[in-house]
Amino acid sequence: MAKKKVSASSAPVSDPDFMVSLARGLSVIRAFGDGQEPLTVADVAKLTGLSRAASRRCLHTLCVLGYASRANATYELTPAVLALGYAYVGSTALARAAQPILERVSEQLHESSSMAVLDGDEIVYVARAATRRILSIGLAVGTRLPAACTSMGRMLLSQLDDDALKRYVARVRLVSHTPRTITDRGELRAA
Repeated sequence: MAKKKVSASSAPVSDPDFMVSLARGLSVIRAFGDGQEPLTVADVAKLTGLSRAASRRCLHTLCVLGYASRANATYELTPAVLALGYAYVGSTALARAAQPILERVSEQLHESSSMAVLDGDEIVYVARAATRRILSIGLAVGTRLPAACTSMGRMLLSQLDDDALKRYVARVRLVSHTPRTITDRGELRAA
């Protein structure tokens, strides 16, 4: 599966408070997002658009800080990176408040229940109570899915104001994941 490019250049050049080095480091962490094989410096450079030298320095810094490890010419993230994501979950009052409710709902209905937020063109699960089954869907806190392809995403999209929804529908790439996936922009807007 081809990985999508993650860029470190999303702030205006005129912003004196923007830390380019932090943005680069975060883009390197996101380059590992698909969780496949370890990456080389060249892989990271290609995925982030950074030079090989900048990619190597970011990877070296992540290794020194314990967020990545190196084996021969490849790098991979360590479990320490989870602390970054859980810092969000732990600091978000809504997710903390929702967790016991999701657990009660899941227990009563014998179905998994989740809470997600809209982040760009995707939803991100921020709380989840899963049921134990022989066959279950591998969704966890932090899982990202295209908003247009999920019922939870479409519900969150329905809460956008008209202008925000028009911008979303105009920019989103609608890909058919199942025979029922909405790929028509007009139908998505009406859904």
